[in-house]
Amino acid sequence: MKRKDPYKSKINLKYLKDSLDLKKFIKLISSKKLRIKWNNKDKYYFTDSKSSWKDLKYKILKACADHNVISEYLNYRIDNSYPGNKAWNVSFETKLQKGLLLPKLSKNLKLDYVKNFKIYGRYKKKILIKCKELDHYDGHLKEGEDFFCKHILISSKIDKSYYLVVFTNMYLELSEGNNMKKGWNLQNYSSTCDVHHKFDNKEKAVKFINDREKELKTIFEEI
Repeated sequence: MKRKDPYKSKINLKYLKDSLDLKKFIKLISSKKLRIKWNNKDKYYFTDSKSSWKDLKYKILKACADHNVISEYLNYRIDNSYPGNKAWNVSFETKLQKGLLLPKLSKNLKLDYVKNFKIYGRYKKKILIKCKELDHYDGHLKEGEDFFCKHILISSKIDKSYYLVVFTNMYLELSEGNNMKKGWNLQNYSSTCDVHHKFDNKEKAVKFINDREKELKTIFEEI
């Protein structure tokens, strides 16, 4: 399919739908290297700083572009208002985080299951200590903090698979030392939305989500 000229077109939902390279997108969301990960020992989600910016939004725009420069340009056009262009980043992010965006971009993709997990509590002290943030956050979190995790299951007809998308603020970022001190950084007041797992069966996926939420409860301490 011939792509529309992004420099002359309105970058809206219709543009992304018409431009989406489905095979490229499936390849991106299937990549184990580009997923939000899970720490089995301490029970939290995490990303590596070198790939944390390659979230679900990145994967969508990458699949709607011919190369990285255009991908960055599409992102700029979505996020910024200027003469002749109105930002629609709020609408984009809202649809993405509710699991509604992908089905609008392709008939191949369907929203199959959504489950919200929310708790008032605080991270285990050992995780805060790992982040060297205990003194700063200990007093602040005495009143409790709202942590959330939304598990979104998207089915794909083309490869007969189910993709688990996680939208959460229950995560840490592992710095490789690039522009940051090497080690763990607590991502407070921030969130991520990305693919976490791929399944060939919906029942397995739903069981996985329920089991994971039981594990997530162990992240928090009673106040």
